[in-house]
Amino acid sequence: MSKLYTILFSFCILSFNAKAQWVPYVKISPNGINTTLNENMGRCLAVSGDTVHVVWRDKHTAGAAIYYTRSADTGHTWSTPVAITDTNGEADFPTIAVVGSTVHIAWRDSTILGHSSSFYRRSLDGGNTWGSKFCLDSNTLFWPGIAAHDSFVVVALNKGTFGNTYVSFRRSLNNGTTWDTVVNHIST
Repeated sequence: MSKLYTILFSFCILSFNAKAQWVPYVKISPNGINTTLNENMGRCLAVSGDTVHVVWRDKHTAGAAIYYTRSADTGHTWSTPVAITDTNGEADFPTIAVVGSTVHIAWRDSTILGHSSSFYRRSLDGGNTWGSKFCLDSNTLFWPGIAAHDSFVVVALNKGTFGNTYVSFRRSLNNGTTWDTVVNHIST
């Protein structure tokens, strides 16, 4: 797994005559020590209108947490990063989806239940406040993936034992308020 010590993003700004220009790097994880993105290239960056949303994992001596920040002005300025998970836990593989002002985040965490499990959390106000954690699956081997459209949210999960894994998913038809009770297997 490739480790990133600083998460840096540059954003393309279009000028009035439609010529693209790159702005300087902006460090959005100011206190990050050992930051990483989703190993499986899960979406860690999402855009809705002029707002850019980013999630990442930061590992400290006390544990690893998932952090979130946003820019409401196409990447010029950034909010103070917020810990989505317990900063003394062992969370990893964050992924994000955004529809309008609703931000959906899924990740894997081994602290809450004592073994790897997938969790979900959402913000209904563009990342200002966050709802409770929801356990999507209590036995996840690897990274979750997430996608959303209107009020439909789906999370792909990688389950099984080492050497024999399969893909399953859970869905919400009401913007993450409730989830199907069954974890649906879509591969063997």
